[in-house]
Amino acid sequence: MSQVKESRITERSSVDDVQGFLRRRAGERRSRARDVELARGPSVVNRESAGHTLTKAQVEMLMGAVDTDRFVEVIGSCLVQVLGRVTGWDDLIDLASAFGGWSAERVRRLKDQDVDALYDVATELNEYRTLVSGRS
Repeated sequence: MSQVKESRITERSSVDDVQGFLRRRAGERRSRARDVELARGPSVVNRESAGHTLTKAQVEMLMGAVDTDRFVEVIGSCLVQVLGRVTGWDDLIDLASAFGGWSAERVRRLKDQDVDALYDVATELNEYRTLVSGRS
């Protein structure tokens, strides 16, 4: 009888050890990811200076507006949310370019409301819910 009880205690201890190990390991991964991000600098625009991220409902509204007459208007409202500034289309694109490090070609195409360039911005906003630096 005492052997059965002892084996149960050992099995339970093993489970606790494994769970503790997994928790520590997950914490180490998060810590390493944070260290890597700090070392290379943030890839996502600073939310304090760029405003907020989009909500799920805003992203759904954006995706629902693709290929409609409201597409440019909805992208503009999403950029207003992310940048935290209400302004005209050209100024929004200039602000977004400053935060995202966009190429002059991308800025020109967006100001001309080129459909492919609009799709690219919509895709970025859909994936990240904010502007990402380094995307041209």
